[in-house]
Amino acid sequence: MEEAGGQMSDIVKLIVYVTDRGYREAAYPVIRSFFDEPRPCQTGLVVAGLARPELLIEIDAWGFIEEPE
Repeated sequence: MEEAGGQMSDIVKLIVYVTDRGYREAAYPVIRSFFDEPRPCQTGLVVAGLARPELLIEIDAWGFIEEPE
């Protein structure tokens, strides 16, 4: 976000993919630690696999950066 001219508070939605339901317990507190209230909308999905076999978690973050007036 910062490289695009935004900041973490510009993230409006997260999609978290985990390859095992048990990974949510470890992942979500870490994810929450990066955001102040109000946190972005979040969807969690358990998937059979990701792009590479060694990956366990993938996070897709959507942001909205307002243009200066």
